[in-house]
Amino acid sequence: MRRCNWFQVLAASSLQLGSFVLGGCSPDNRLAKDAAATILATTLRDQGVRGADGVAKACLDLEWALPQAGMQDVAGAQRSWTQARLSYDRSATMFKLLAPELDALIDGELDSPLTRVGLRKLEQPLFAKPIADGQTLSQGARALAEAAVRLPPAVADPSRSLDVGAFFGTLSALVVVTGVKLDGSDSPFANQSLVSVRVGLQGIAELYAPMSSLIHDADPALDEQIQRLLSELLGQLQGVSATEQVRDKVLFLRRSAELGQALLAVGPALGLTISVVVDVT
Repeated sequence: MRRCNWFQVLAASSLQLGSFVLGGCSPDNRLAKDAAATILATTLRDQGVRGADGVAKACLDLEWALPQAGMQDVAGAQRSWTQARLSYDRSATMFKLLAPELDALIDGELDSPLTRVGLRKLEQPLFAKPIADGQTLSQGARALAEAAVRLPPAVADPSRSLDVGAFFGTLSALVVVTGVKLDGSDSPFANQSLVSVRVGLQGIAELYAPMSSLIHDADPALDEQIQRLLSELLGQLQGVSATEQVRDKVLFLRRSAELGQALLAVGPALGLTISVVVDVT
C-alpha cells in the first residue's frame, strides 16, 4: 500500500485539495500581521528549538544503542526511534519551514528509492521481523544522528527567516496529512500511526495557540472554527489505541480538510498571502 509522503506535501499536485493564493492587506490588519511575525520569530521559534533538542537527543540515544562493534540494545533503540519520531511529528511545521534540507535527511522521503537515511527509512530494518543486521542498523542510526545534531542550531539560526504566510500554509498542509495516516500505513512496522496523528495535531494546536488572540480579534468566527475543529479531531482519538478503533474516519477526513481550509483563511484575516499545493498521495 502506498503511504503518504510527508516530504512532498508542500510541492506535488497529483491529488490536490487545492492551490490557494489568499491575500489582501489594509491598515486595519497591518498591526496584526506584524504581531504575528513577531510571535513566529520569538515564541514559536523557541518552541521549535526545544522540539529540535528533543529530536537530537533521541537520535543520539538511538545511535548509542546501536554501536558498530559490541552488543546492540535493539529494544532501547526502538524506544529511542519512537521518541525521535513523535518529537519530530510534534514540531514538524517549524522544521520544514526552517531547515528543509535537514527535514529531508531526518524525516526521510518515504517513496524515494534514493533515500538512504531518515526515521522512515530506518523503521523497517529496526522493527520488522527479522530485524536487519547490526551493520545496517548502526550505519542508519549514525547517519540519522549526524543530521539530527544539526537541527537545533539550524532552527535557532536568526538568519533563517520565517514567513507567517508560509507558516499557516504549512500548518494547513500537515493537517490534511493527519487524516491520511489513519489507515495505519504511515508506520506499519513500529505501529505508531495513531500516536503520530495525535501528537501531530497536538503540536499544531500548540503552534496555533499563541496566534489565536490575533486571529480572534481579526475574525472571531474563524478562530472559533479552528479551535472547534482541533478539539473535535483530538476528541475522535480519545480512548483508542489503534487506528482501526477510530470511529467514523470519513468524518475525521472531512474535519481535517475543513481545518486545512480554515487555516488558509487566516491569510485574508491578517492581510497575508498564502500559497500552497497539497499532495496527500
